[in-house]
Amino acid sequence: MAAVMANKSVPIKIDKELLSIQHHLTPREIEISLLICKGLIDTEIAEVLGISFHTVRTHLKNIFLKLDVSNRSELISVLFEGIVDISF
Repeated sequence: MAAVMANKSVPIKIDKELLSIQHHLTPREIEISLLICKGLIDTEIAEVLGISFHTVRTHLKNIFLKLDVSNRSELISVLFEGIVDISF
C-alpha cells in the first residue's frame, strides 16, 4: 500500500469569485468557509474575524443551507469539488 503525499510547495487555490457565483455565498461566508478548510474551530474563527461566536454559528448555518450540507466534512468536499481529483 502506497501513501499519498501532498505537495506542500504548491498550495491549492479556491476561486472566491467562483464560490460567490456558484454557491451564492457572501464575502463573509466565503471567509468562514475557507477558515474551516484550514481547520479552525468556531471560537478561533470568531477571534480571527473579530466577530462573536454566535455570529460565526449563524453564518455557518447559512453556509450549510446554501450548499445543502450537514457537516464540515461535506462542506469541504463541496468546496473542493472540481479542484482536487480524488478518484482512484
